Amino acid sequence: MWAEDAPQILEFEINGDNSFHDSFHAIGSASATAYAIYRTLGGTRMSELEEAKALMALIRIIRTCVNVEMWGISEPVAFWLVGPNGARTLSEDELQPHLQAVDEWEKREREALLGTGETD
Repeated sequence: MWAEDAPQILEFEINGDNSFHDSFHAIGSASATAYAIYRTLGGTRMSELEEAKALMALIRIIRTCVNVEMWGISEPVAFWLVGPNGARTLSEDELQPHLQAVDEWEKREREALLGTGETD
């Protein structure tokens, strides 16, 4: 949500409580993996990223969590942008360039490490 001129993460807990989180927050079976990727990519410094790069980082986190922790689950995934003018979901056309950029990012990392873009 957007409150006090800044983004806020509001979590509604199963027991009825709620809490705010300043930057990143993950829950569920893949939360440990999500936090590991978040910290590897820069942790709280990611809040300094412009929207397009932040979206790429979040796509990377979600894709990795799905591939590592959630076998049998796959894309498509819906992404929402929240800003001072409200919240909206990204259309497929808007999301596609970001998905492709993440693919290229991952490929460059594999090539830098392994000398090839192939995966198992």
